[in-house]
Amino acid sequence: MGTTFVDIMPCYYSGSNLEVLHEEYSGDKEELVARGSTARRANADDEQVRAGASELLYSRVVDDVRDGGLSVSEMAQLIGVAERQVRNWSAGANTPSGRNRDRLLQLHYVSQLLRDVYTAEGAEIWLHGRKRSLDGRRPIDLLAGGEYEEVLAAIERLQSGAM
Repeated sequence: MGTTFVDIMPCYYSGSNLEVLHEEYSGDKEELVARGSTARRANADDEQVRAGASELLYSRVVDDVRDGGLSVSEMAQLIGVAERQVRNWSAGANTPSGRNRDRLLQLHYVSQLLRDVYTAEGAEIWLHGRKRSLDGRRPIDLLAGGEYEEVLAAIERLQSGAM
């Protein structure tokens, strides 16, 4: 089995890495065709392949954030979009852009860091509980206020065992 976008998914955090991901996916187009894909897919231009890769990539990102302790409703609230929009990203119907993309990727980064320390349930409890290290505030409230750096610092302290 060849490399797929899921295998190289951690490479999407910056714009240039997203391009690397797309090039890798485009490179697998011939392999996908060799496995019995239709002629229409074989003739698809690179833009269509890139769009499909992005939609599937963001679907995985939403699923990872959800597995990291945030509901679709909470994600929507933290990003500043309707729940329906997050569901569309999850279904691969479209992709986030601009500020929405940036906020989704920030949430993904936070959830991945937490999953390095906790189980999915532990990450959820950590996000929703008040923390002494955050002066009694809840991490989810800080995220809602755009204070990602403060939440990241608290997670780094967790990882280093300082808390």
